[in-house]
Formats: sequence, structure tokens, C-alpha cells
Amino acid sequence: MRLAAAPISWGVCEVPGWGFQLERDRVLDDAARLGLREIEAGPPGFLPSDAKEARDRLPTRGIRVIGGFVTAVLHSSERLEADLAALDYLNGEAKLLRTRLAGPERLKLDGQIDGLNLLYQKINAGPLAPTAGCVKPGAQPATKYDEMLINYVLTFTAQLLACNLTRVACVGIDPVNSGSMPWLGGALASLAVHNDIAHSFRPDDPTTVRNLSKVQRWYAKQVAAFVTMLKAIPEGNGTAYDNTIILWSNELGDPARHMNNNIPFVLLGGGGAWKKGRYLKYSTQSEYKESTDAHTRLLTSIANQYGAGLTVFGDTRYPGELPRLVQ
Repeated sequence: MRLAAAPISWGVCEVPGWGFQLERDRVLDDAARLGLREIEAGPPGFLPSDAKEARDRLPTRGIRVIGGFVTAVLHSSERLEADLAALDYLNGEAKLLRTRLAGPERLKLDGQIDGLNLLYQKINAGPLAPTAGCVKPGAQPATKYDEMLINYVLTFTAQLLACNLTRVACVGIDPVNSGSMPWLGGALASLAVHNDIAHSFRPDDPTTVRNLSKVQRWYAKQVAAFVTMLKAIPEGNGTAYDNTIILWSNELGDPARHMNNNIPFVLLGGGGAWKKGRYLKYSTQSEYKESTDAHTRLLTSIANQYGAGLTVFGDTRYPGELPRLVQ
């Protein structure tokens, strides 16, 4: 296992008034003494703006920069031009560095270059006009955690898409913050979803399998309701559903032991070039074994349906798209 760090772990942050900021050399010296060999670039100004000066400060400590973030102010035309110029500069530096790398290191940098290109496209695209189905959602429910909360969140998400306020959304379907779901009724009404149902799951115990299945069925109904919402929104010659890709998944393959392999994924929506209505089975592995069909390849495939042109997403050991998905 390889560990990296970021200056924020030392309290170095770009937020005004965040608090006392440690000196750059103190942070880098501490990181080196801890044995860290890779670090994030930190907020603007943490490392020198001159690339050569920044590079000169790191090798003496045996540390290299492996990532960073770029802030983009889209409402100011002057800042927009400056941000695009900064991205051009970073892209040029990265491509120059690429010529000096080989093998895995070059593949890692390709992922960073892909990210810069995507950010450039997003900043340069400008705002989109709302569709005919753009409607302001109703008032938020008074209750914080209940059965209706997720319906409101999904309605709000559907309208964000309809009004072109975003093209991508990530929604966590958890209305109870791991508490109980009284509306499920019966014995499940008082059980905590996280501790009593998920962690109690045993594949050879019919009762725990049934309990978890009822929770998952409720989740499935919420996804189905979201599909219905999108189908009711006119967009172009069809509906918002026709132009959307929905990826529904769980965090774990075995919730009792927090295993993150053998996780099922569901793809919905009329968007995407793949054939619909299929069940695809890929390699499965026992616990803590790495599959040859990593889910990051699925994410690469989805991103490329939007024209991202990615060669890899996430773990650089698994480049390319998911086999058999797009036919």
C-alpha cells in the first residue's frame, strides 16, 4: 500500500479565515519525516507559482506532487479567461512532462491530462437553456428523515436536469441516516438499516436475506420513481429519460463484512450506445481478491458516452472500457 497526503491535513486551506496556516517548509519537512513520498499541490500559493521553483523544493525531501485542484470562477469573464489560460499552461506542462515518463507513470499522468481536458470543456461550454419541462419544485418537507424525503430529493434532481442547471448528479438514497425505516412495517419497522439489517446479513440465513431484500426493494422503488419523473419531462423529440444515463449501485457487495467486491450495477435510461435489457456477468472474486473486471472500467465507459475520451478512470491498473458493454 502507498500513502499520499495533502497540505489540508496540516490545516493549510484556501478558505479565508480558516485559521493559522503553517509555513510551507514546515509542512513539507513534516511529510518527509513521516515517510510520505507523494503529496497534493495544496491551495493556490502553497507551492511557488513558478513550476521550476516548485520542482526544486520537492526532490531534496524525496517528495513529488501527484495531484491538485483548480478553482474556476465562471461568473467573471476576466477570471474565466485567466482560468482557461491557467488550464492551457498546466496542460502544456503535463504534456511536456509526459515525454519524459514511461510505463505506469505515463499512464497516471494521462489520467491527469484527461481531467484537465474535461475541466477545460466544462468551463468553456457556458450555460445551457432550460428545457420545456423546467418547473420549480414544491416546498421541502418539514420532516428531516422520512419516507418522503428521498422523493423530494429525486424530484429536485430531475428538475436540476430539466432546467439544465447540471448535467451530472450523484444522489445517495438514504432517508434515515442508517436509522430505521418505520414505513416498512412489521419487524423491520424498529430495526436500524445499518447495524440491524445490513450488518446482520448472512447469505445462509433466510430471515436476514429477506430483511435486506425488503430494504433493497424499497430502494428500487425510489429509482423507478425517478425514472417516471424523467419520462414526464419533455426534452427535444422525446423525454429527459431518453437522453439520460442512470447508474444505480450499492456501496458494498457484502454489507455484513464491508466487502467492496462483487457489487451489482444497474444501468438505466435511454442514453448510451449500449444495447438495453441485458444481464451481463463478469468475473467475481472471493473477499479481498481483485477482479480483472474492475468497476472503474464501467465508469470509463460511461464517461466516454459523454464524449470524454478517457483512457482510464481511477485506478491506472485497469485502463480501457468495460468489455462487452458497448456492442
